[in-house]
Amino acid sequence: MEGAGHLGFDLTPLLQDGNLPTVETLSQAVSKLDAQIEANAKGIDVAVAEIMRMINELPNSKACESAEQSVEFLNASNLLDKSSCFDSDSSHIQFLLKHVQKHLDNHPNSEERVLDSLMQFSSGEGLILPVFSTAPGHHTLTDSLASLNTVVDATEVAIQQQWDEICERLRKCFLEKLSKLPLLVHSPAVRIDGCNRLRYLHSLLSLYPVEYVWRDYKASRSKLFDKCIRDLIPSMGSGSTEVDTVANNYALLCDILIAIIDEDFLVFCTGIFRDVVSTFDAMNELYLDRVSEELISIIEYIHDATLQIPSPGISSPDFPKSKSEQGILASIKGSIKGGSVKSLDALLLSKSQEEVNGCASFSSVFLHSVVKLVIASVKVEQHVLELHNVGTWKPSVYNKDLKSVLKATSVVPLCVQTSIDAFIVHQPTIVDSSGPGAYSDDADRSIHGQLSRWEWRLIFKKLVSDIARSVETTLLEVATATLDAELDAYSAQSTLPMTPICLQLYGGALDIPPQVATSVAVIFTQLEHLLPLVHVGSTGVFYTVRTAFVDAVVLNLKKYLARLQQVCRDVPERSPLTCLYQALASSAFVSAQLRHYEHVLGKPEHRCIFEGLVRQFSEQTDCAQQQLIEYHKTVITTGILHDAEAHDWANTKAFYEGEQCSFSVQMWNLHMQRLQHSLWTTCPPQLSRDVFLSVLHHSLDHFAHRYARVKPSCKRTAQFRCDLTAVLLYTSEFLFYGSQSVEQLLEVAPSHGLVYGVHNLCCSLLSALVIVTSPLHDLYRAFKRGFARVEPGAEAGHASMSRQSTRLEEAPDGRPGHWTSWIRGGLFPMHCSRISQMQTTNAVYCLVKLLDCQPEPNWSLVIQVLLAKLYTFPIMILTLPSEQLLSQENKTVAVATCSGILCDAAVCQRLHTECDNLYLPFMRVLMHCEHVPDAIAKVAEPVIDRNNLWIIFDADIIPARLDPTPPFLQAIYTLMEPFFLSVIEPGFCAVFGKTTAADTAAPDFSAAFLELPCGCPSNFKTVKGRDSGKDVLHVAIEGILSSMAMNIIAVPMSLSLMFVHFQHLLQAHIQQPAHDCVGLQVGTHKHKQARTHAHTHARTYARKRTHARMHARTHILTHAQTQQPAHDCVGLQVGTHKHKRTHARMHARTHILTHAQTQQPAHDCVGLQVGTHKHKRTHAHMHARTHARTHRHSSQPTTV
Repeated sequence: MEGAGHLGFDLTPLLQDGNLPTVETLSQAVSKLDAQIEANAKGIDVAVAEIMRMINELPNSKACESAEQSVEFLNASNLLDKSSCFDSDSSHIQFLLKHVQKHLDNHPNSEERVLDSLMQFSSGEGLILPVFSTAPGHHTLTDSLASLNTVVDATEVAIQQQWDEICERLRKCFLEKLSKLPLLVHSPAVRIDGCNRLRYLHSLLSLYPVEYVWRDYKASRSKLFDKCIRDLIPSMGSGSTEVDTVANNYALLCDILIAIIDEDFLVFCTGIFRDVVSTFDAMNELYLDRVSEELISIIEYIHDATLQIPSPGISSPDFPKSKSEQGILASIKGSIKGGSVKSLDALLLSKSQEEVNGCASFSSVFLHSVVKLVIASVKVEQHVLELHNVGTWKPSVYNKDLKSVLKATSVVPLCVQTSIDAFIVHQPTIVDSSGPGAYSDDADRSIHGQLSRWEWRLIFKKLVSDIARSVETTLLEVATATLDAELDAYSAQSTLPMTPICLQLYGGALDIPPQVATSVAVIFTQLEHLLPLVHVGSTGVFYTVRTAFVDAVVLNLKKYLARLQQVCRDVPERSPLTCLYQALASSAFVSAQLRHYEHVLGKPEHRCIFEGLVRQFSEQTDCAQQQLIEYHKTVITTGILHDAEAHDWANTKAFYEGEQCSFSVQMWNLHMQRLQHSLWTTCPPQLSRDVFLSVLHHSLDHFAHRYARVKPSCKRTAQFRCDLTAVLLYTSEFLFYGSQSVEQLLEVAPSHGLVYGVHNLCCSLLSALVIVTSPLHDLYRAFKRGFARVEPGAEAGHASMSRQSTRLEEAPDGRPGHWTSWIRGGLFPMHCSRISQMQTTNAVYCLVKLLDCQPEPNWSLVIQVLLAKLYTFPIMILTLPSEQLLSQENKTVAVATCSGILCDAAVCQRLHTECDNLYLPFMRVLMHCEHVPDAIAKVAEPVIDRNNLWIIFDADIIPARLDPTPPFLQAIYTLMEPFFLSVIEPGFCAVFGKTTAADTAAPDFSAAFLELPCGCPSNFKTVKGRDSGKDVLHVAIEGILSSMAMNIIAVPMSLSLMFVHFQHLLQAHIQQPAHDCVGLQVGTHKHKQARTHAHTHARTYARKRTHARMHARTHILTHAQTQQPAHDCVGLQVGTHKHKRTHARMHARTHILTHAQTQQPAHDCVGLQVGTHKHKRTHAHMHARTHARTHRHSSQPTTV
């Protein structure tokens, strides 16, 4: 019972990696919790029954049947009063307290050990200490409050003063240690300090009431945060550079604030301050109000500086007022209502830059600083909301049954937001939590109380109008400048400058192209920079900024839309075809980004902020796509496939002697390859695939109509055969680019769209090829009984026939893709409709080829490639020679970082530097494939076999000491790093995080007096201090073992199965395996001396294996080349040893074998007979060759 309660069970290891565990793992964990709860309940019942038995055995006791009756009997009989001790002697108490004070004076920094000893002494001897003490710096009864008739006991006052002095000294010590705890902005892998903060607070709570502890803790945290503010945000000066610096420091301050809030949130989650203050009220009082004061000072400085800077251009009264105060689009609408213009588009195209350039000074100086301030404030607000959601649940869906958590019908009680707009648009509902009845049945409840809103947006109220005008002006200036530069480049070079997009944004649900026009890249980079100002403007103060942003986007993108339409009209007369690709990519990108902005900024029930603009750009994208398709159709039909000489089918002269296909077919192949390259490198991936399939389908339709009507002469039949065979072969390659899955290659269905049409056209071409070019006698023999007809409703590939077929291969394949089996039979076998029916090599080739031809990363196909045919592809890659793997690793690391627009540098850098070990990405993906938990084990076994790594599992080898560490082993270390860190953390805390109290001896209370103040004998034994390193090491090892037992559940199932699989294979590969503990063997670190032993053992083991193989091979050759080999001991016959004792054993063994295999052995001197000198051995070889020649030429050889 005690062991189970001491070890406990914790679900934290399952969730600390950020990865959700499987349902089976959670079910197992919940089952263990239920078992512990039942065990604790049984233990309590046993304890209560034991107490009742003891009470029933007391004199004059009644037979109590319940615990309640037992307690009533004890109270009525006064047995406890009779067994109580005498009153404590005051002198003894004073002596004890003086002894504690003396120990504190003689042993500095021993306060924590003294408090532990006092608590142990109190609990062990049953003494009540005078806690809680009075408030620090105050006495219990002052002279001004004392009554005239009050009699004060001087001894009690002295005792109270002594205890207050001890408590004050302990209080100062713990507060000082709290203030010295490091502030960690970024959480380290291993926290050495552990739970020191909670331990110090619990120590203070054992001395003082919670109100005074909270007062001291609040003062300490406020002092820490004030110091951070003084260091980062000095007094405001003048100049734009200082404002930008202060904005950057404000962002750093918010990061520090988040770290401080996280530390305090862990403290509040324990509930120690629940009766004093709520969690979020304390955060507002300690930090958020203080941050608001600093933000107010920064905004006041920016506002005063804005008033001092003159604003060039036309003043603001020239514009009519609107909801957005002075928005550009609002002024345009006012002009339309006044009758000055008739069309909004005409006004947009004619409006010059000189009419809207007010307040440019604020835009160039302070706008970027304001954006940084808003981003930092939103980050803090969102983090506080996430902390609130951690402890929030809905009572209507809450179920008290722990076992129902894993059921499919259960609902997760926590209310976690899942999108940006959920946080920005819908603020949390403020619920009055003053009493239990304040909650309704459907209201959200939280263990931390209500969430008070931090009204930081109101601080920007003075600057909102300036920010709105600055957003309009900045966007207009950027758009005008970049569009003018693009127009100059287009006029000079007849092409649009292009800029790549970040690789992590390529493709996806929005279908982002790989590159866009530079003007679009510049405009949307500026929009992304200003977007945080719009995020916070759904309602309230920043709504004006939101409206101004929308107006500016509509104005600038309207201009760009007109520019794209003009570029598309110029193709192909005045501009090359490349401009059409560029215009298509740019319009698709604008449309996708506007949809993204609607999702982020719009309300869930009505997202139509840019509805008209999105519709116009979508129409422009469709028009450009259709124009591109029609252009290629026209070029292919009228230009590429028009060849009078090659298409003269009635000519009786063979076309290049029937050894070459038409030039038009070859040019069509080159044209399709160029089309694929241009689409894949410029346009969005999904749109590119649609365009490519449309052109391919039209080309095959043209081929089908042409070759179905052709009547070639006898000499042109070979050309006919070459043309159709080439077209089908080319199409079989193009289908890899147009297909998204293997099913579209093997078992295509009508739901696959154009791919299904391509297969049908290829079947028609194959039919024309067979009917026209096959010999007549073969056609007659195949169809003399009529055509085979597939019964309706039969499955593809297994159709029933209207006539009986004598052979299986005569049955036709009803699949539309059966033509691939005739054209490329070595790759696509007959009656193959699934990848599992293909040979392993062909299946892996098809999957890898299909993956390589995709225009964007296809992650589902990546998983299919890794798992297909029992993990053949990862095994093929990881079993390559180490030199090739190293070259691949270096090539991977050498890839340049992404320089595209909208790039998150941190994410891109992580994506480019993650593959420093080629084993790691394969094993990491396989580890997360929970439906195949044995994947890593199946892949790792051939890898270890090929690299001869079974030696690392030998009992005498320390794998971590191998130099260099094998890449496969390093990958395992990386995957198990979270488990390793969680296991060694208690050891680090014991060794490096130990306090000074651990090295100081505890006060010896037993030497102070022989009996307790109540008169009872003292049985207390002082806990000795840990003076030696052995005690610290013992605590570290104990903590590591305990942590290992608790965190073993967090090891991924795939890695656990891999270790079990290795354990079963060890007996067949090594002589002395690690005794049923491969997992510990891989991660064990021993002494430094074992490093040399590991290398020596590995070399010896390799040398023995080499000798054994050499001897075995020599023995086989001896049997094959001689009639009487050396009696099955080639290893002993060839090898020589150093010591004489080994020679004697060899000779004795050879003598025994000679007696068993020969009739007349050499008179007990095998050692002398075998050992010969060099010249004698040469002579013997000569005689042996002579004997062999004689034996070949005569049936009865002479005796040599």
